[in-house]
Amino acid sequence: AGVRAVAQRECGSWEDVVSFLEESGLEAHEPYRIICKPTESAGSDGVTLCKSREDVEAAFKKLNKSTNQLGMWNEEVLVQEFLDGEEFVVDTVSRDGEHTTVACWHYDKRPANGQFNVYYGQHALTVDQAPAQECITYIHKVLNALEIRNGPSHAEVKMCRGEPCLVEVGARCHGAEGAWIDCADFIYGYNQAQVTLDAYINPDAYATVPKLPTTRKGHGALAFMVSYSSGVLKNVNEKYLEEIRGFKSFVAMEIFLKPGQKVSPTVDCFTFVGNMRLTHNDEAVVTADYERVREIESSDDFLIYE
Repeated sequence: AGVRAVAQRECGSWEDVVSFLEESGLEAHEPYRIICKPTESAGSDGVTLCKSREDVEAAFKKLNKSTNQLGMWNEEVLVQEFLDGEEFVVDTVSRDGEHTTVACWHYDKRPANGQFNVYYGQHALTVDQAPAQECITYIHKVLNALEIRNGPSHAEVKMCRGEPCLVEVGARCHGAEGAWIDCADFIYGYNQAQVTLDAYINPDAYATVPKLPTTRKGHGALAFMVSYSSGVLKNVNEKYLEEIRGFKSFVAMEIFLKPGQKVSPTVDCFTFVGNMRLTHNDEAVVTADYERVREIESSDDFLIYE
């Protein structure tokens, strides 16, 4: 379809992996970087950055014929070109082949705990903020190529060497258990879940939604809380939780960990401490509160262990 796509192959054997690496020429790139991940999972589960062929082999053997975080059997492993660059999300709802982009998000991903791509949060963009328009235009071409004509889609795209390239797309709503809805409603005035319902059962309401996220009603961020330690949890320090609840931008917070639970350093969406939604009319307030979350989670006494 003439749309830029990542070089990749589903591999069921080590021989398949070697064949792909040699045919693709990806090993000639400097520095050496190859991605291995499950063919079906979520939340960065099992996504491994390999810096040598030995790393690729170790990752393949670990992932192949294993059970992922969703309880699914990894029959094969997806071996991919590494896409360097910032990562963005384009959330769309389609009806009869016409695409309405309801949100564009910029992921805040950073190296942490030995993992190269830990989610710290996400911030909403409007089309006037680069590279939102470029990402949206590209993803509409992807949806057409994949013949996704009706319903929601959640696409992740990286700006790689000056152009957008698809990381993955699912014919579903944005995940994170809907934690982004509060932010989307405050920032855009609507959210993907509601627009999806309207597309199916209330076409008049669907028709009033802007085709692109052009208008910003406020500012906000979804922040994921990251653990840097391990142990058996006694409790999350209440003084910090009370401070967070007092933020000017505070909307809601979920703590996933329970007393007595074994805590691991965060490496994917299954090892978060929790998340929180921040919204305010003043972007500086959201930014300050978001950065304070980063300080709190780094405190030695944030998570108290038995």
